[in-house]
Amino acid sequence: MFIDGGAFVEQALLKENLLDEIIISIIPVLLGDGISLFGNENLGLNLQLLETKSFEKGLVQLHYRVSQKL
Repeated sequence: MFIDGGAFVEQALLKENLLDEIIISIIPVLLGDGISLFGNENLGLNLQLLETKSFEKGLVQLHYRVSQKL
């Protein structure tokens, strides 16, 4: 299943251990403020980098496998 959502969706799914992969897209614009992607909770997750992609306009994607909690 593919889920596209913001920090609150991602945090809720990670907390319940419902995600097996995460793709983080980094857009080169500095906002200076925002919502923490992983929140303040220590989830103790082990992420294994599977792939990185960079695009001509500067966007970078990081593709991770979510392993068992540490």
